[in-house]
Formats: sequence, C-alpha cells, structure tokens
Amino acid sequence: MHFNDRRQLNTLGAAGHLHVKDTTVSKVTKIAPCHLWSPLCNFQACALERSPSFSKMSENLSTATPDDLTTDAARNDSAAAEDELVRKNSLYIDTTNIIVYILIGFFGLGGNSFAIFILARSRSMRKKLVNVYLINQSAIDLVASVCLIFFGYHRPDSVIQTFADTTADLYCKVVASRYPLWSVLLSSTWNLVLVNFERYVSVAFPVFHKTSVTKCHIISSIVIAWLSGPIIKFIVLVLSSGYEDGACKTARLWPSKTYAVLGSATNITLQFFVPLVLMAVCYILMMNILRSKASVGIGNESSVTNTSQSKGKNILKTLAVVTLVFVLCWTLNNFYFVLFLVGYVKSLGGPLYHVSVYLVFLNSCLNPVIYSAQYKEFQQQMRKVFCFRNQQIDPASTGHSDVTRSTA
Repeated sequence: MHFNDRRQLNTLGAAGHLHVKDTTVSKVTKIAPCHLWSPLCNFQACALERSPSFSKMSENLSTATPDDLTTDAARNDSAAAEDELVRKNSLYIDTTNIIVYILIGFFGLGGNSFAIFILARSRSMRKKLVNVYLINQSAIDLVASVCLIFFGYHRPDSVIQTFADTTADLYCKVVASRYPLWSVLLSSTWNLVLVNFERYVSVAFPVFHKTSVTKCHIISSIVIAWLSGPIIKFIVLVLSSGYEDGACKTARLWPSKTYAVLGSATNITLQFFVPLVLMAVCYILMMNILRSKASVGIGNESSVTNTSQSKGKNILKTLAVVTLVFVLCWTLNNFYFVLFLVGYVKSLGGPLYHVSVYLVFLNSCLNPVIYSAQYKEFQQQMRKVFCFRNQQIDPASTGHSDVTRSTA
C-alpha cells in the first residue's frame, strides 16, 4: 500500500492508529508503539498489508476525502474541549470541597470543644441525664469535625498508586469511601433520636424516669448510638466499595442491581426517614401531654415546681430547634438521593449535590450555636466562665445571690 500525501498519513496514523472514516485499526500499537516513519513501522505496515482484513480497509482509505479528514479532526477537537471542560469543573469542585471541609471542620472543632467544656464543667449539669446526651452529641460532632479536616487535606489519588492490590482495596473501602466520617454523622443522628426519646419518657412517665432510669441505662444507649453508625455504614458503604481498574470505587461494587437498590434504600431509610419519624412521634406525644397538663389549670403550684417546669420546657424548645436544624440540613441530600434511586437524577454530582453535602456537614457544628442562643442553663454556665473575674472583684454584691441561684 502506498501513500501519496505524507500529511494524510500523519493525520491517519497519529498515536499509532489508522482512522478510516469511523473505523479505527490499532494493530500497529499492539505490535510496538513507534513513529510511523521508522523502519520498524514500515515493516509493521507491510505485515499489516498482507493480513486478510487489510484489503477492505485499503478500499475505504482510497475513498477517504479531505472532508472526511476535516470532520474527524473537528470531532477530536470537540472531544478534547469537552475533556478540558470536565477537568476544569472537577478541579473547581475539588478546590471548593477542600476549602469548605476545612472551614466547617475547624469551626466544628472549636464549637463542640467549647460545648463539652461548658456542659461538663458543672456538676449540676452533669447530673442531668439530658446533658449527658448533649455532651455525647458534641463529642460525636467533634470527631466528625476532625474527620472533615482530615478528608479536606487528604487526597486518595495521591497515595493509592503506591499500595499493593490488597492494601489498596482496604484503603478504598475505609479511607477513600470516607467511612469514618459518614459513620459518626449517622451516630450523631441516632444520638439525637435517643435524647428526644429520653425527654419523652421524662414528660410522659416522670416518676419512672426519676426512679428507674439511671446513668447506666444512658451510657448503654450512648454506646448503641456510637455503634449504630459504623455497623450500618459498613453494610451499605464498605461492602460496596473497593479497588478496581486502578482506582477506588465507592458504593459501586454491588453484586447486582437488586442489591444496590436494596442497600441504598436501607441506607436512606435508617439514616433519615426512621430517625425523622421517631423524633416527630416523640414531639407530637410530648406536645399532647403538655397541653393536657396545661388545660387542667393547676394554680397552687410552688415556685420550685414552676421553675422546674420552666427549665423542662426550655430544654424541650432547645431540642426542638436542634431537631429542626437537623431536618433542614439533611433533607436536601436525602431528597437528591431518592431522585437518584428512582432514576430521575443520573449521577451523584453537580453543584446542587455538593451543596447538599455541605449542609449535612454544617449540621455537625451548629448545635453549640443553638445551645448558646436557646439553652438557659448553658447560658448561665457561659456567664460564670466569662464573668468569673468580675464576681471575684465584688464578692459582697454577688456572692450570696450567685450561690442561691446556682443551687436553686
């Protein structure tokens, strides 16, 4: 076979491939990649000429026109432009993720550390079972904030190529899938369910709550909250992730499409819908009980009883705000995931999806702000911390009254 136009051969033989209209012959590169004008490539071309399938290709090549070559070049340019656009968008999203993850992580780290300090410093606050749950809530969110900072800095693609296949598979399942982060976020959700259930028991069965519910029961339920996230995410995340074709694949290695649908549906149900229903039922029941008590119209209650009821209502309002913020932060992400399951959304990506993920992460650092703005006892402890020096300067005017308020 002879080529009269050297430019035509250069165009057709770029990167060791011969393009004839929409047909690509890659046998040259399978023998050895080289420049087509080298003696070895001439030998390969001769060998290819003698192959039975080459005659038809020669006929197509002989009929190739400059318009065909121009069309192919335009297609290649268009594909290259699309690839460049995808690369720039991916780089923009990665950069934004790094910034948002780190900012939310450090904000949550400082806020939750402060909340633990305020809630745990006072023995009177530690004695209340609801505050034990709030301390645990801040501890879980603190771990989530540390995970956010780590995954903000850490890039899986930078280290995956240095591992053996077995190590790479384990790395993809545990680290690249962000299994620790999503586990503690789910544990935080179930701890919120438990604290609402504890408040319901205190309102519906006050005597039983005071005499039978102990710290041992609370600690056991806290352990369950910590374990719930890792167990559920292990089933729906770790088992469906791994190392394949030289890259990490997260939640894409299901045995079949049926398992994928069932696993995804289980994940969103236990992560959002079940906790949401349980918390909603608790609040509806508590509101009905409080309304029935208010309708009785007890007028001879002591001031101590009124103070106790006022504190109880305040913590209920605080938890209601915490629950409302949880719903606002998690709804968009889970709604987007439902659209993905039913096929309305083709992939988990794009600006809206990433915004929904940012809202989920933001939820882990908002609770300390809610405590500071809504929880009266938390505010009192904050004033004691920041106004401690003033109290020491003027003990005559504040000493006895402070003691009386703190022991009331």
